[in-house]
Amino acid sequence: MKISDLKKYIKLRRKLLWIGAMVIGTIVGLVVSASWDKIKAFFESEPYVAVLVSTKTIDFDIPKDFIDGFNHARMEKGKHYFSSKNNDKIQIRYEEDFLSKEKTAIVSEKLNSDDNCILIIGNSNSTLTSINLDVLMASNNKVPFIIPIATDETLLKKAESVDYKAVLRMLPHNGKQSDAIERLVSKLATNRKVAIYGDEDNQSYSINLLRDIANKVRKKGGTIVIEELIGPTNSFYNSIVKWTSESKHPEVIVYVGVSHHGLLFLDQISELDISVPIIFTDGCLVTSLLSNISKYTGRAFILSPAEFTEEDMFLPSYKHIGEDAFTLASSVIKRSDGTRNGVRNLIANNKKDLGFFGKAGRYGFSPHGENEEGVYFVYEIKGGKLERFTNY
Repeated sequence: MKISDLKKYIKLRRKLLWIGAMVIGTIVGLVVSASWDKIKAFFESEPYVAVLVSTKTIDFDIPKDFIDGFNHARMEKGKHYFSSKNNDKIQIRYEEDFLSKEKTAIVSEKLNSDDNCILIIGNSNSTLTSINLDVLMASNNKVPFIIPIATDETLLKKAESVDYKAVLRMLPHNGKQSDAIERLVSKLATNRKVAIYGDEDNQSYSINLLRDIANKVRKKGGTIVIEELIGPTNSFYNSIVKWTSESKHPEVIVYVGVSHHGLLFLDQISELDISVPIIFTDGCLVTSLLSNISKYTGRAFILSPAEFTEEDMFLPSYKHIGEDAFTLASSVIKRSDGTRNGVRNLIANNKKDLGFFGKAGRYGFSPHGENEEGVYFVYEIKGGKLERFTNY
């Protein structure tokens, strides 16, 4: 054989080997992919409970604390799944929406269209929960919904308007919070001149609660001298001129919002000669508030839907709410057949029987799904810890 022919043969052989390797690789890849798809489909075909929260956000600790509590309850029970009355395993999946209105709508659409999603626990605030509700309400096969954090009073009224009965709210609604704040204002402010600041980023929570507090203060003879939203487009400093007016000078401040803007608000007022009592709503129930409150010279109070033990006074959080959410979901699944329809019927027709005494307090559900037995507790922040305040 000539050398030139030998070289051609070697090149051809290499080419054929390369083509053969590519074909074999493709076949193996297809087999592996098909196997993976089968494995994935097997696990994804199992019924599951979706926990929809926003844990990957900056300066918003409530959902993180909630998940810590939820996972702590799982570990305490030694179970990584729920069990139906037939002892079928119901998996638990976590869904992240990054505190995004667009993302939470996409996720709730996905969960709603997957019949294996038999229950949703979520979301991180009232604004996102309202979006979730809009998606679920539009379905003919509505997913049962446990609302562990959102407190906007209109949420369950909206669900009720379309006969969406498979909904439970764990926290007492904001009407109870505004009642407690009005009584506290009456105690702290002789003339009841009040400044109320809301949060631009969570308007479903802030605006409704802000207006409810303002209405109740006015009905008791008080005056709202400042009523503003603060956030990305508006600052506390825009209302500073009213603080220099003796006739309009507030006697007490109420901040209605979440901790991110609450801490910014605290920084701003601490730089000025302001020392009137300040009341934070439950959206600011995070440990970072306690560590920053010392810069403010006035008295500070915070509302909580959870009753704390002595050991919690330095580290208040929504952890107990997360633990109770696991307990409630476990109870619901255990009484059902582990299907969406079964869970939906169980919640719709047995709300009265789902009450219990949890780590955060008592839960007793009305026919509309409200926690009728839940209350708001008032704590004064002193020396970097909470102290129960009952004299109001």
